[in-house]
Amino acid sequence: MAGFNSQIKYKGTSFHIQTQDKGTKVNQLESLIYKSGGIISSRKTSYASLLGSPDFEKKVNQLMKKQHLAIINEISEGKFDRHLDQRGKSGFDQKDSLSTKLSSEKLKTEISGELEINIINLSIPSSPGPVSFSLTVSKSPPPKLVSYAKITALAIDESGREYFLFTGETDEEGKISVGLLLPPFPEKKFTLCIKTEKEGFEPDEVKISLKQE
Repeated sequence: MAGFNSQIKYKGTSFHIQTQDKGTKVNQLESLIYKSGGIISSRKTSYASLLGSPDFEKKVNQLMKKQHLAIINEISEGKFDRHLDQRGKSGFDQKDSLSTKLSSEKLKTEISGELEINIINLSIPSSPGPVSFSLTVSKSPPPKLVSYAKITALAIDESGREYFLFTGETDEEGKISVGLLLPPFPEKKFTLCIKTEKEGFEPDEVKISLKQE
């Protein structure tokens, strides 16, 4: 089954998110959120309405990615804070950060040359300061890392104002690691937007909502 797996460390508590396509027998996507090996929440979405539509597999993959990222956003926005370890709830460690590891498993698409951002690690500070991330860019089918793909990072505040953070390229192995300085945001909330593009390929972007403590 195709899917996404993420390991997130948020305010000192580790969560694991698993999102999978359960197959056309049930026409359903399922996300499971784990803490300490146990399931604390789940989410199911039917895609029966997409059956028989053009680019069916691509649309299912997009829906699956959207659901997976939505849960990451909810964790970073504090909607699962009731599950935080006591240390995270107390806010004792000011160095706590959000660490996200996204890895795709057998992601398929009907469009040849479509880029896919795979975030390996994302670290957000609890106060204004540097943000760092590592990622790979791949294409499919067949899955293959893409070298020298352009990467652009933006921060978008609550008013919609965009802050340019970085532009660069993946290395020969399709990887890049970046450390950036973030401005203080008046509302403490912002969206990290990472885009990739390369001539001859369809672009991709990932948006993650985050909050400065």
